[in-house]
Amino acid sequence: MVHTGARISETCGLHWNAVDLQSGIASIIRTVWWDRHSRKPSIQNSTKTDGSVRIIHLPGPVITMLREMKLRSKPESPVFAGQDGTYLRYPAIQSAFNLAFTSLGMPWRSTHICRHSFGTLALMASRDLSAVQAALGHSDIRETQRYAKVVALMDGKIQEQTVDFIGLSYFEVTPKMLPFKSLTSAAAL
Repeated sequence: MVHTGARISETCGLHWNAVDLQSGIASIIRTVWWDRHSRKPSIQNSTKTDGSVRIIHLPGPVITMLREMKLRSKPESPVFAGQDGTYLRYPAIQSAFNLAFTSLGMPWRSTHICRHSFGTLALMASRDLSAVQAALGHSDIRETQRYAKVVALMDGKIQEQTVDFIGLSYFEVTPKMLPFKSLTSAAAL
């Protein structure tokens, strides 16, 4: 999910017949949802966004992992199946995530953290808001713009780009240029 931006419901609803390892794509045509009380999985033969098919491009490491998994699984089973070959129950998924977070010394996080991580990292890598929107399957660009705010706060590039655009560096600012001595350090901010 970190490598593709897929939702947990999309990942758990993925079947081998929707994965083309040769082309490196997965077609999201169904999702799993879990009953709030029993936590049992149910299949929904549509996607979250407008019920359309969503195509996810699979990067090399994911293709390698899926090839190995496919050798050990049944062709008609979900890609990520329980030991009995059926859809995963949500408590089992959350337990696996919790174990991983604990092992890494991290506090509890929702499974959705993988999707958020993908969105943030994809935007940092590409700087292409519409491409990240498409990769995440957001129907509204405002959903994707949330990641842009995080990226802008994280990397500080916008400040450096602004200074470069103005054509002024910190070392060019001298107290003689400023009307008040106390503004010297403030000019750098």
